[in-house]
Amino acid sequence: NFTIDCYFDRAIRFAPDDAIVRMLFASYLSRQNKPEQAERELEVASALSGDNPFTLYNIGLSYFEMKRYDKALQFDHQAKALGWLRKDLEDRLRKVGKWVEPHSPATAGGPATAAPGDAAASSASNSMRP
Repeated sequence: NFTIDCYFDRAIRFAPDDAIVRMLFASYLSRQNKPEQAERELEVASALSGDNPFTLYNIGLSYFEMKRYDKALQFDHQAKALGWLRKDLEDRLRKVGKWVEPHSPATAGGPATAAPGDAAASSASNSMRP
């Protein structure tokens, strides 16, 4: 007779370095209307993900579901920079009008489609710079 929260707590204690457990817990927390806690779990998942484009992409999907489009964009850009080819998240961001092309090292200046003063685009492009 354990609660779902208890099962997640046990899973995290069993596999503290597992980003997938953190993403699943974040999804659950978001659905329980606990966005601050969900975002904390996604931050941990991000720290654990390293350079894994699959995990980064799925973190982006989680942020999209939370309507945190700026973060979803950031993680989609990171995953693509590591070779991720799927465009589902990009298509979703385009549909809600939040897609911005990533900053390319081949181009001088800022992001190609960012409007001046676009904080999300600026933040996303800054996270992609070395």
